[in-house]
Amino acid sequence: MKELNEINEIVEKINNEIYEILPVFGTEYTYPVTYESDGNEYCIKFLDMPLWTSANDEREFIDEVDDYEDLEKFIRKSINDFISEIKKIKV
Repeated sequence: MKELNEINEIVEKINNEIYEILPVFGTEYTYPVTYESDGNEYCIKFLDMPLWTSANDEREFIDEVDDYEDLEKFIRKSINDFISEIKKIKV
């Protein structure tokens, strides 16, 4: 349950920051960062693109602290990487 609370806090915090920059995302039913769960595993998404799953955790494992890198930092980096890739699209 601790993991679910952490995920919820991260998603809420990042969404609120996005809403301040782009109010259109604060409109009804528009959620840039979301998470899903099947009851056992979790998936955090940005614009419906999976960034992280608990089943396939791609964060760096840090031996010195015997834990993975901070989830919020990982999600923020993943969002920024995704945005950088999106900027390459020319239409």
